[in-house]
Amino acid sequence: MRFTGALLALLASIPNALAYPSDSAWLNEHVKRYDGFPDNLADRLGTYQPPGPNDSRGPCPMFNTLANHGLINRNGKNLNSSDIKKAVPRGFGIAEDAIETALHNFEVVCEYVNGFSCGDSANDGTFILTNLTLLGEPHAFEHDHSYSRQDYRQNWFHGGITDNIYFNSSIFQDSLNAVGYKPSNPPKKATTNYQQFNEIRLRRESTQNQADFPGWFQQNIPTTLFETGFIFGATFDRDSNGTMKGSTPMVRLDWWNYWFSEESFPTNLGWVPASTEVFNQNFILSVSSAVLHASITSLPKLLPAGATATTFPGPGNLPEGDPSPTFPLFQSAPYVAPTSPGAIKTRRAALANPQASFPTLPASVSSVIASEVTAKPSLIAAAVQLAGPAPPKFNLYRQSIDTVTLKNQIAAAQSYEKLVITKITSLTSA
Repeated sequence: MRFTGALLALLASIPNALAYPSDSAWLNEHVKRYDGFPDNLADRLGTYQPPGPNDSRGPCPMFNTLANHGLINRNGKNLNSSDIKKAVPRGFGIAEDAIETALHNFEVVCEYVNGFSCGDSANDGTFILTNLTLLGEPHAFEHDHSYSRQDYRQNWFHGGITDNIYFNSSIFQDSLNAVGYKPSNPPKKATTNYQQFNEIRLRRESTQNQADFPGWFQQNIPTTLFETGFIFGATFDRDSNGTMKGSTPMVRLDWWNYWFSEESFPTNLGWVPASTEVFNQNFILSVSSAVLHASITSLPKLLPAGATATTFPGPGNLPEGDPSPTFPLFQSAPYVAPTSPGAIKTRRAALANPQASFPTLPASVSSVIASEVTAKPSLIAAAVQLAGPAPPKFNLYRQSIDTVTLKNQIAAAQSYEKLVITKITSLTSA
């Protein structure tokens, strides 16, 4: 496997990136280009099919969408990196230089979870991603305070594992609430700018900092901002020719909502792919920097330390050596989008209701205790006070950390969780 410094160099440069260009000459030059792909969007984007119960999907809406449209293996398994490289520009108009970092991380996580090399037998630098679900390994490619997913240790009183892989409408609506957007039928066209998206980001950090199990929340600004750059690139407001409207990119909220909730291309709402000449690495870095530096009108409560910082170190590579599974992955049939509203023109047939999965309580905590914790949040604070401060946070992206130290930190976090649960049990039974 190839470990490079690309991720570190790329993300570390965000604070110095300039705001996205806005001169008229630039706008006139970058009209829609299909970059050799079919002009007919139906031919280019394939046909949507919902995932089956045995298919694999992950925490990334982009790759779930590509699988649902057959641009990568529909079952979401045994994905060759070279096929991913072809599919991402075809589906979203993303230039290859913008996905190299993501592909590198995919390979690292694949080997970290599986415990063996994911390199291709051709030994030509390509690799095989076993499936999309393993990207849900906590705090690796997956991260806390997602725009549309629960955190791994959210609602911890229902059991140790929460669904951090599949789309969650309540979480996503929490993101949209930050800018006052409510999905409707038919969809309401609306846009959001850098400042508003920064408000969304901070709202999600605040919410999850309070919702996660004490000591488990992990702030990951660089990855969130990189994801934000992808969202802007995929959904910036454009005309039917793909030309950006206005002097700076604005996220179309109706497109973003459709893409994330349906895990499909919002062509029914007038969306077309961007041009790879526009949606490249520079675009992502520029937008990420602009969002990070955008001033906001009011700060959410209980933000984690450093949430409003405008500079940060870029994440490095995952630790090498002894790549064994750290956490059990959430297991369930993949998320299937609900039937689209009748007022949205769609070619889809009616689908069954999404399958819901509910984590089970650990043996040490009864449903009575869980309900007590829900009804009396002060129990959490009391239990944490009895248990003492949480151990130092682990961070899979720290280059200076070795595998032994990392595993010791994770074990300490798991022991702390058990200790807090024990204190909750004693408080509710007293």
